Amino acid sequence: MSSEATSLGRALDLAQRVAVDELRLLQLETREQVERSLWRALWVAAGVFSLALAWLALVAAAVVALKGRMPLEARLGLVAGCQAVLGAALVGVGLRGSPR
Repeated sequence: MSSEATSLGRALDLAQRVAVDELRLLQLETREQVERSLWRALWVAAGVFSLALAWLALVAAAVVALKGRMPLEARLGLVAGCQAVLGAALVGVGLRGSPR
């Protein structure tokens, strides 16, 4: 075998090793990025859960604050109606798309 063929074979081996190393590095970087994204999603989910609990407490406070002014059924109906209007408005904004 000639030295040129041997050199070419070594160059191809080195190129293959570099390619494999690059793929491994890409795999590690992707894994780290996915892990970071999952942690961020977990924190966001915990925050959304806390905000939902706070919102429920505010709705309950509104029902209690109206005590003495109207019966419980009317208070619950009023608060539920306000929530329905707010929810419908938010869904409508979401369906229209993001503002530009």
